[in-house]
Amino acid sequence: MLTDKQFQDIKKNGITFELSKNGKYANIYKKGKFVSSIFGTKNTVYFCGKEFVETTTKEIIEFLNDNKL
Repeated sequence: MLTDKQFQDIKKNGITFELSKNGKYANIYKKGKFVSSIFGTKNTVYFCGKEFVETTTKEIIEFLNDNKL
């Protein structure tokens, strides 16, 4: 499962997520520019920065849903 620390490391590298209103997908932005959309699948995603993070798009969507403001 994606941890808060891993999520913060991703954010520090300029990558942010915008969860859809229905919580089924998220848009990914790199330094404010749209990159892609992800859905709740088991596709593996890798983030390289200060710390290497391997996760799935499903874990990212679940994390975003669990941490809604």
